[in-house]
Amino acid sequence: MEPQIQNEPKEELVTPKKKEFINLPVALIVVVIIIVGAFLTKTKTDTKEPKNTLGEVVPVLETDYVQGSIDSPITIIEYSDTDCPYCQKFHQTMENLMIMYPGKIRWVYRMFPLESIHENSRQEALASICVGKLGGNDKFWIYTDKMFTIDSSGDPFQLIKLPIFAKELGIDETAFNTCIKSDEATEILEQQIQMGIKAKVKGTPLSIVIINKTGEQIPVFGAKSTEQMKEAIDAILK
Repeated sequence: MEPQIQNEPKEELVTPKKKEFINLPVALIVVVIIIVGAFLTKTKTDTKEPKNTLGEVVPVLETDYVQGSIDSPITIIEYSDTDCPYCQKFHQTMENLMIMYPGKIRWVYRMFPLESIHENSRQEALASICVGKLGGNDKFWIYTDKMFTIDSSGDPFQLIKLPIFAKELGIDETAFNTCIKSDEATEILEQQIQMGIKAKVKGTPLSIVIINKTGEQIPVFGAKSTEQMKEAIDAILK
């Protein structure tokens, strides 16, 4: 029986801006509402996908940022945004799980910055990529952990901290600043975003729990608590 992860997820979603009708005669407004309502009803009937669908999950790559052993029975691929408060909560959940299940979980982190609502997210993702490129996988994780400890949302001033944090990890500041503007860093980020699009990421965090023995994939939408994730993982490991 497939383990279930209960409760509605909490996700950061990209939502379009609302449009308003201005100075239209009442009769015309009524006609427009009827026409649009009929169109939306047809569209929902014809094209709406089931809620919380999962697309193609790209297997773990050599270029991925990974914690845990390749021999772990469970792999969790997470699509995340360091500027997202729900991702911050789920990051703590994942850190707890890595302590609670040593040798049992392989954690793969992929970036999916929601630029439309988090103006700093892309620069933060590029910064993490450059720390990984210049300092290796371990420093990538330390740096990303640091990103989740600051509330930079909506405050461009916070971006001045990115090279400071990198320098604290022994990363050369000049090399870091060059990297963050480079085509190479942009290409790596775009590859991660495209992997998220293939998986049908519509909000963050989105995680895919993979049972390595069978290849079964279980999507986890939103910021699940440690207790919720523990229940599902215990069911898998039985």
